[in-house]
Amino acid sequence: MGKAFMSFGICALLLFVSLVNIFSIVTSPGKFVCIFTMAVIAAIVGLAQWNGPQQYMNKIFEKVNLVKTVTLFTSMFLALWFSLIDPSYILSLFFCILEFNAIMLYFCNSFPLAK
Repeated sequence: MGKAFMSFGICALLLFVSLVNIFSIVTSPGKFVCIFTMAVIAAIVGLAQWNGPQQYMNKIFEKVNLVKTVTLFTSMFLALWFSLIDPSYILSLFFCILEFNAIMLYFCNSFPLAK
């Protein structure tokens, strides 16, 4: 339980930093996308620690959650790809917005306290 709270704390800190740097999207979207994606990864790790890693992995790859999981992981990967490896301002922002929407769908249905 302590590792989960530590991961959630890291997630909250990274979300705060990304919100402070939200205006950096104009000049360098890669910075915002990296911080925001790290916050999402910290949240996923926190949920895995909360539920138990094996049980959480089984849960996110169930048939019901598979589309949400693939959408989230694909949008995370492509947001990072288009912000760091093959820089594209428009595609980086597009996949960051898609990542945010996937997070809202993903966490609203899999967060243990939301049920």
